[in-house]
Amino acid sequence: MRFRVMLAPPWVQGLINATIFGVIFGLLTWMNGNRPMIAAAGGIIAGIPFGAYLAYRGSDQHRRLTGTLFALDDSGRSEAVSALLHGVVPADRSVAEAAVRLGRAYLGGRSLDNLRKRQRSQMQVMGAVAALGVLAAGLVWDQTGYRNLMIGLIVVIAVILPLDMYWTTSLYRNIEALDQRTRRRTYGSDAPR
Repeated sequence: MRFRVMLAPPWVQGLINATIFGVIFGLLTWMNGNRPMIAAAGGIIAGIPFGAYLAYRGSDQHRRLTGTLFALDDSGRSEAVSALLHGVVPADRSVAEAAVRLGRAYLGGRSLDNLRKRQRSQMQVMGAVAALGVLAAGLVWDQTGYRNLMIGLIVVIAVILPLDMYWTTSLYRNIEALDQRTRRRTYGSDAPR
């Protein structure tokens, strides 16, 4: 789903991101003790600029990702994305090579060591934010709204970051396996590494 959203036009990406962020922001605002109408208005007001910013920021990545699939039709693009996500080598060599190019463009040419360093730094940030959230929730424990807000933020961060790390690592492994299988199919058993 993530690649299908990234290959969509930037305005679609912005709309999806604005909706997700607006709903989360509205729920956290509502958990803070505000009226539902104020929470909904806050979600809309916060979601629109956030989605617009991500659409603007993601336009370069969108161009880079769609550029890797320029020679394929819609079914070839879908097959390349599916091959990248599941690691299954497609029968068409151009689709398999496009899937490898797409994955490498998404990862920005990072190696597995770079990804692991990034994951460690994300875990440190997640730990620091969780510690601050626990501290803040402890300081305002008697105020139910703020306590719920802090607990909600901790839960959101604790769920999103590990899932992103797992997804990126499995994507890297699929790219490498797909590249090796494509080389073996192209060059035979003694493919260059």
